[in-house]
Amino acid sequence: MLHHHHQGCASVASKVGFFVPALAMLTLAVLTVAPVIAQAQGYAVSFSVVGIPAGVSTRYYVDNVLNGTMGAGETRLLNFTLGGPHTLSVDLNVSVGNDTRYQCRDNIWAFTAAGIHVFTYKAQHRLQVVSLYGSPAGADWYDDGATAYARLAANVTAGAEGVTYVFVKWEGDASGQGMISDPIVMDRAKKAVAAWKTQYRLLMSSDPVGIFPSSTVWLDEGSVTDFSAIERTNGTDARYVFYEWSGDYAGTSMEGSLKMDGPKSITAKYRAQFLLSVVFNPPQIAQAGGMPNGTWYDAGQTVRLGPVPQYIDVSSVERLALDSWKIDGAIQPGTSVDVPVDGPHRVELIYRTQYYLEVTSDYGETTGTGWYFAGAEAEYRVAYSGSDFPAKYTLAGWRLDSSNVTRTVGPNDTEVIIDRPYVIQAEWHVDYTPMWSLIMAIVLVVIMIVAVTVLAVKRPSALRNLAFSFRSGFRRRKIGAPSAGPPIPASWGACQNCGAKVSGSAEYCQSCGAVQVRSRITAEPDTETVDKRVYDYVVERRGEISLSRASKDLGLSVDDLKSSTERLKKKGRLA
Repeated sequence: MLHHHHQGCASVASKVGFFVPALAMLTLAVLTVAPVIAQAQGYAVSFSVVGIPAGVSTRYYVDNVLNGTMGAGETRLLNFTLGGPHTLSVDLNVSVGNDTRYQCRDNIWAFTAAGIHVFTYKAQHRLQVVSLYGSPAGADWYDDGATAYARLAANVTAGAEGVTYVFVKWEGDASGQGMISDPIVMDRAKKAVAAWKTQYRLLMSSDPVGIFPSSTVWLDEGSVTDFSAIERTNGTDARYVFYEWSGDYAGTSMEGSLKMDGPKSITAKYRAQFLLSVVFNPPQIAQAGGMPNGTWYDAGQTVRLGPVPQYIDVSSVERLALDSWKIDGAIQPGTSVDVPVDGPHRVELIYRTQYYLEVTSDYGETTGTGWYFAGAEAEYRVAYSGSDFPAKYTLAGWRLDSSNVTRTVGPNDTEVIIDRPYVIQAEWHVDYTPMWSLIMAIVLVVIMIVAVTVLAVKRPSALRNLAFSFRSGFRRRKIGAPSAGPPIPASWGACQNCGAKVSGSAEYCQSCGAVQVRSRITAEPDTETVDKRVYDYVVERRGEISLSRASKDLGLSVDDLKSSTERLKKKGRLA
């Protein structure tokens, strides 16, 4: 517009050159009215910039057309003609480097008349928010002195299988451990860095499953973690017992440790165990048995119990005798048993009480002495083996002694219920009749000898008649004897104890009562006579005889009968 005003003045001057007389008047008139005309046709504006540092300039624009640059403290004057509105603007942002700038938020001024305007800049600083994970936010330009925050959308980010990343804290020009940082005062350009750590998954389980709940733990990379397994499960007669680890850790101790340099998986392995209960019956045999009442064994084993003693002495007359084993109620004999550990088992070791029964006698041989189970019936007897001379002994009864209690029973009572130790004594009745009979016989013989002597001296004929009568009677006995054959001469021998003469068929010496051994008899019967008697005996029974019965009937031993029949067979008399 100023440019147009100078062109008008040049035109007036040329006219003055041509028209000198009127020039002075026209000049005077123009000088007089020019200011008023100019004021009536346009206007002027002035503007300045503040807030940017010295040496820093901003550009300004008139109606969006770059018109120049200016710095802080400078003022510009612009003239405009009357008419439509005009705009005056400066750069929105002026950068000075190092993430710092100056911003004029009201950088456009629209006007239609004269005026004065100040463009104000304010310092701003840039906040950078850096994070590898979690979608960071908060990075922006902030006014000097403003408060800013760095943010994360998530504090945990999944990685590969078994790997995860976990936000730890804010670093750099920020602080705090939350997803939103502590306040950041923007007095300069700043940088907030999210620090993350890597974690690896540790899977821990049991085999068989269900012994303890499986667990998943996330642990920091490079950390060393300690872990442990339960030693055993609880159970009355069945349980599981830890024996080793498998997977990324191997060992037999219940406790272990791992360095987490990657995802890990470990398994605690258990084996089944069953309780083998041992019951002692009666209880006092537990110490002698040498076995605990209950022991856990691994499944699949075979456990041998025993051997246990056959007898356990309580006293000299009382003991416990092994009866049997019972495995879950099934009886098994023997001093030891094998039990397969295929489940819980109850084993009972059974002993029974035995008492000693002693049977004694002053005479004869007793039977029944020995050990008997309590409650059993014991038989006891005595066989008299002595001589009946000079006295005869007859069993009168029994005396039973036990625990300072004595009772007497009859001779026919030969059984007792064993409920304690017993000493049973045979009691005898002594009869001296044989001795007195012998004495009387001797006396009679003496009397007879004396009588015969007297008779022979005084009456000899009477003695001869008596002898004749005796011989006649003896002949008659021989004629009337049975036809079984002539008598077999008796064999005699000497007693091995006292030397007295003893019949070959006698079992005891009549003088001293000693038992005789038949092999020592020296005399032998006449074989011809024996063979004739045996032959007649066999013929009479038509060839069918019993050796035991024939031995009794003929008065021969079984061996003699066998020898005789062999001789008769050789002679052809018997088939």
